Amino acid sequence: MKHWTDDDVNWLVNNYPSLGKMASASYLNKSEASIRQKASKLNLRIDKDNTFFKEWQLRAAKSKVGKKRPEQAKVMLELHKQGRLRMTDNGKKLISEKTKERLLTTEHPKGFSGKSHSPDTKKKISISSRTMWADSESIVNQSEYRQTISDRMSLQQREGKLRNGYSRGSQGRRADLGNIFFRSSWEANYARYLNFLMTQGQIYKWEFEPDTFWFEEIKRGVRSYLPDFKLWDSKDSDPYYVEVKGWMDDKSKTKIKRMKKYYPHIRLDVFDSKQYAEIKKKLSRLIKGWE
Repeated sequence: MKHWTDDDVNWLVNNYPSLGKMASASYLNKSEASIRQKASKLNLRIDKDNTFFKEWQLRAAKSKVGKKRPEQAKVMLELHKQGRLRMTDNGKKLISEKTKERLLTTEHPKGFSGKSHSPDTKKKISISSRTMWADSESIVNQSEYRQTISDRMSLQQREGKLRNGYSRGSQGRRADLGNIFFRSSWEANYARYLNFLMTQGQIYKWEFEPDTFWFEEIKRGVRSYLPDFKLWDSKDSDPYYVEVKGWMDDKSKTKIKRMKKYYPHIRLDVFDSKQYAEIKKKLSRLIKGWE
């Protein structure tokens, strides 16, 4: 690549907006890649109101008449099968660092910071998403793609990089509970209830989410289970687990079912809404910090 002189740069600044990449490359005797890179660094943009740009758009549109562009999902699927979409860990790290640095010094890349989609846009996104999932040829419905996503999520969970939350719950850390992060007020209040039981000598100690149980034979879907609480009734007793569930969705049912199947020797109790309501009625006034 030839060296950029001051004259080259000045010419590009004055002519790129009206002539574009190809003409600039021809005049300066440089590659189109070089022109594109330099124009990007100089923050140069094509003037969309000039005759050149409008004629270029017209030529581009005519060149596509009668030609069918392959669906993006099929293109991405083929590239994925060829291994051309994979990125090294170092490459991912570099992109992450550059993105974080850019966001610290600039606004949202599309100027959307602090804004939200309109109801009409949300409706269009919803329709597009449902259409994608309903299409059996879509990449999101391909077995290889879904397995890759499942493996990636499982790896992140093993590394402690995932934290599931409840959209209906009051998430956050509680100062009175050792600054532990709880996903709901129910979990936090149950922890306070356990502290109350400790003062009464009814249990020895408790821990929040200390152990994850993996279902190694399961390769997709619910592959692990992290019970909410681990309890010891006495210093020498075997521990057991308690799951706080105000409502039971299908995923939670699957977790508990597989826990019984793969870890039948582990005791797991479910603390449901009926039990919660009973404790709230009888003891909430006696338990410090109850939400």
